[in-house]
Amino acid sequence: MSCIKPMSVAVSLAVTFSMGTSVLAQDKKIKLRVADSLPATHEVVTSGTKYFLETVAMRMNNEVAFEYFGSEQLGKARDLLTLTASGAVDIGYVAPSLVPEKMPLSEVAMLPGLYTSSCMGTQAFWKLLKEGVLGQTELKQQGMHVLFAVVQPPNVLVLSNTDPRDMKALTGLKIRSSGGPQDLIIKSLGAVPIRMTGPEMYESLSRQTISGMIVSYQSMFAYSWVDVSKYATQDLSYGGFSFTYMISESRWKQLPEKLRRVMTEVGEETNRRLCERMDKDIDLTIEKLRQRGMTIGPLTPVAKGATQAALSGVLTQWSSNLDRQGKPATRTLSEFIAATKQ
Repeated sequence: MSCIKPMSVAVSLAVTFSMGTSVLAQDKKIKLRVADSLPATHEVVTSGTKYFLETVAMRMNNEVAFEYFGSEQLGKARDLLTLTASGAVDIGYVAPSLVPEKMPLSEVAMLPGLYTSSCMGTQAFWKLLKEGVLGQTELKQQGMHVLFAVVQPPNVLVLSNTDPRDMKALTGLKIRSSGGPQDLIIKSLGAVPIRMTGPEMYESLSRQTISGMIVSYQSMFAYSWVDVSKYATQDLSYGGFSFTYMISESRWKQLPEKLRRVMTEVGEETNRRLCERMDKDIDLTIEKLRQRGMTIGPLTPVAKGATQAALSGVLTQWSSNLDRQGKPATRTLSEFIAATKQ
């Protein structure tokens, strides 16, 4: 791993953080390796990750240096929780949907119809992670400490060649799923969920081995999916997607108290900054997608009613399935809904 070089943004960060320091001072710096699976152009990276790392370094007077590895340079997205917990990575990107066997309750933010904006979803998710059931169960069980997290605006249905306004046309289509609740959502529409990660999807869409996906508008540009997609829905929630950046609890306790305090403060700021940016950018993103040739619009009243009816059973199905496994899913769902109203 030591021979892998960080991507260009990481190099620029490292240079910025090292300016004006002596060799001795650099040797005394706290050095932390940060890894995720996202492309450099992804909004979470440009408005979230980069802001967090730069701001922490600045407020620490460059007493800490971050080495950032994006785009799965240090490991696949589904392996980053394990790599972070083991110490191979100091701070890692963890998407609960990619580790459903370890964080199934944290997939609550993926359920349809629970929130109408990124900030609404982020506020609720963060509350459960920091002082609610998710922090008390899954974070504790995995030995992790969350630094910042965001829930994207509600997902939409995107298809490569099929108009989603005709629900009958969805029957049997292969739709990409990130797992967990998305499997239930896709099945409720009569389609077939196919598991794969973001970086794998462009080729599958272009070859038409899958017909579409459930994602946010913002992700369409980061992975160039706009080039192989023609249709997207509007004004109806197909669930969401949550991002977290975590550090192991043992590594967290090794850090100086000042650094922990700064990271906590900047993490809260990053949550607010990122969700506000995502909410603000939706209309502009939709217009850009239309300019690239996509057809985006609301479902007809009949199709919307049928879709809402199909999605209505997903919440109960998700919570019942996990409750039977001895996991407090009904409590998690209740806490999340309550938190969206605060």
